[in-house]
Amino acid sequence: KYASSALSAAGLSSQGVFLYNAGLTDSPGSILQSTQGCDGSNNALSKKSVSLTHIQSWGGGSKRVPTFVLDDSMPARCAPHIFAVKMDTEGAEVMILRGMRKLLKRIDNLQVELSPQWWKNYGVTPDDGVARLKQLTNSFGYDADLMWHARHDREGKPLSGTGPDLAAGAHPAGAQCTGSSATLRPVIDWQALVTCCMEQNSGANIW
Repeated sequence: KYASSALSAAGLSSQGVFLYNAGLTDSPGSILQSTQGCDGSNNALSKKSVSLTHIQSWGGGSKRVPTFVLDDSMPARCAPHIFAVKMDTEGAEVMILRGMRKLLKRIDNLQVELSPQWWKNYGVTPDDGVARLKQLTNSFGYDADLMWHARHDREGKPLSGTGPDLAAGAHPAGAQCTGSSATLRPVIDWQALVTCCMEQNSGANIW
């Protein structure tokens, strides 16, 4: 309701801006979603979910929200060309990518926050996620660059930590992290990046 009020106040409701109170996955249906929380607590829930425990301790609860598939909802005749899609979905990114195979062919730029530590809430294994990410570069022709990750970036500090997931010399000499778009560094090993995210229990922003 807050987003809807903001759109109305800004006069955007009549300018082709639409708000959908629904979730995205790879199949139509519904998911259990928190009614309170943000970031790590704002993902799909299960009875054993740590997020659900946190939300209940804050006095929050959960509700079922409908889900739909992007390929079913955005046919080519409605959106023949898309300049950019931004995805920050707290672990649902792999399922959403599964449901937008046709759409990916029409998107120029894709910015995704990867949250491998939350994939299990959606029944996605690390191997499943890595395979889907490899498809972006191997099958759909995307170039992949790391925008931010905890191991590589610390706000205001020199960029460091070139590892097996990034190209050699990915950090320019003297470059410093000033935010999520500090610099773009080519990703060369999805498996290494996903493993690092899971070891550090942190996400990564990919362009």
